[in-house]
Amino acid sequence: MLVLSALAPPAEAAPLLGMLKLPAKIVHKPRYKAKGFWKFPNNVLNTLPPLADARRSMVVVLVGTHAKGIAPVLRMVDARFDPPVLPVKPGDAVSFVNMDRQLHLLDVTSAFNGKRVGPGDKVVHTFPKKGSYTVKCSELPHMIGTVFVTPNVAAVPNGKGEFRFDNVDAGSHTLRVWYRGRYLHTQSITMGKRKTSLEIQLPPITPAAESKE
Repeated sequence: MLVLSALAPPAEAAPLLGMLKLPAKIVHKPRYKAKGFWKFPNNVLNTLPPLADARRSMVVVLVGTHAKGIAPVLRMVDARFDPPVLPVKPGDAVSFVNMDRQLHLLDVTSAFNGKRVGPGDKVVHTFPKKGSYTVKCSELPHMIGTVFVTPNVAAVPNGKGEFRFDNVDAGSHTLRVWYRGRYLHTQSITMGKRKTSLEIQLPPITPAAESKE
């Protein structure tokens, strides 16, 4: 006798596209002044200008939507961490890759201090717990980045504030925007079977919001 089991229909999923809009008056101070280069005894290291848009240091999180495993990489390029904020999930092993011609000494909050990463080299560290971890180079104090550990799917906006999530299940979700140590914005969204687009008007970003990592 042939028995056919009933299969649940596949969940409907669609992309979510969004844009973060900054308030008219925003207090955002780059962490260092623009410099064309850093001079060393045997080397000159070009530096990129500081980020002028706060949204490049933000993370958009879909609460309850679990992230898949990836092989995350945080690069050191022209005396800057790229990307400035790296979202990963708990248990991910992050590769810190030095693409500069200068030695970097890495310090990561609650993880390690003084890791030597020579030109073309890398170090790997696993982050088991959720939270935000500040990444610095003790040789170049203006270099500051963040590893943002969350079990949820997360995205970093581009220079225009745009972000995207693919294959978001239909139904209700909670979306949050994180910036330098705290969540600036939380809202509920409802996804259907088709692409959803939304604009998020952010509140004023005060110095207090920038004081934490």
